[in-house]
Amino acid sequence: DSRYGLGKTDDQVDIASFIAEADYCDEIVTNLDGTTEKRFQLDIVIDTQRPSLDVIQDILATFRGNLIYTDGRFKLHVEKSTAPAQTFDMDTIIDGSFTYSLMSWKEIPNRVVVDFIDPTQNWERISLPYDNDGEQERQGDVYEKNVALFGVTRKGQAGRMARYYHDLVRYCSTLTEFDAGIEATHCEVGDVIEITHDVS
Repeated sequence: DSRYGLGKTDDQVDIASFIAEADYCDEIVTNLDGTTEKRFQLDIVIDTQRPSLDVIQDILATFRGNLIYTDGRFKLHVEKSTAPAQTFDMDTIIDGSFTYSLMSWKEIPNRVVVDFIDPTQNWERISLPYDNDGEQERQGDVYEKNVALFGVTRKGQAGRMARYYHDLVRYCSTLTEFDAGIEATHCEVGDVIEITHDVS
């Protein structure tokens, strides 16, 4: 809708990507407590006084989504384990542009707390922690990350998201940056890539 929405036409939306990611969200998964349910579900009250982009970000956070603009269309992408879309190596990385750094262990949380809305508690805001007890004992302290997911109303989904954010930072703690020529780039935002470099 041009007045109440974002004013985008159907040909500016990659409908196939929305259908594919919706199917992924509807898959049945097992929660940390052994129960099963659909992977992602959105239950949210939209405040029309808030900027539309803020509302969209709240919605996307519910299912690890990203809205990508590519080839003149909006495409939906959900972060998940996939095969690499492209490999970058010494032949495709511009010489002298490759840098990397490791996150400090103090930047890696050993507790992630997800705030969500619990309908069984009068729709109150509830905090659900995911603790890595082994790392807390090894590091001698608690390093906490808080994530607000107010479009989530299921404890199982909140628990899986807490585990996801814990694992994301813990297993993706190397940050890298490099340049590549446009002719060597066949991936888009959100793709998984593989990097091989002889760091000197």
